[in-house]
Amino acid sequence: MNENAPSSLKNYVKNKEKEIQSLAKTIEMLKEEIEQKEEILLQRKSILEHEKLDETLLTDKFNSLYRIVKERGIFLVFHVQKHNLKEWDNLFVGKNGNKNLIINKNGEIIGELDKDIIRIFNKEIKEKKYSILVVRVNTKVIKARLVVK
Repeated sequence: MNENAPSSLKNYVKNKEKEIQSLAKTIEMLKEEIEQKEEILLQRKSILEHEKLDETLLTDKFNSLYRIVKERGIFLVFHVQKHNLKEWDNLFVGKNGNKNLIINKNGEIIGELDKDIIRIFNKEIKEKKYSILVVRVNTKVIKARLVVK
C-alpha cells in the first residue's frame, strides 16, 4: 500500500485483511467439519446397510418358520382338572378382556393361548382362519393342534 495513503484507509485495509484471515480460518474449520460429517455419514450408511441385511435375513427366517408352522400346526398342551372333551373335538379362541382363552363348544374355558402365538397369528385368529383340534385326552392333560389356514 502507498505510504502516503491516509491512516483511515490503512486501518480499513488492515481490518479487511483480518476479516479475510478470519474467514479463511472459518472456511478451514468448516471443511474439517464437513469431512468429519461425511465420515460419520459413511459409517452410518454402512451400519444401515448391515441392519437392512440383518432385517432381510430375519424376515426370511420368520417367513420360513411361519410357513412351516402354518403347514404343520402347533401343539398346545393344557393341564386341566375337570373337562368334558374327547379326541377330535374342536376348540375355539374366545376373548375375556385382554386374554385369549381356549374354549370348547359349550363355552367352558380350557386354557389360555400363549401371547407369542397371539402376536404372530393375530390376524388369522381375528379372522377365524384357524382350527384347534383335540388330538389326545388324558385325565389331566389335553393336547390340541392349532392349524392356521
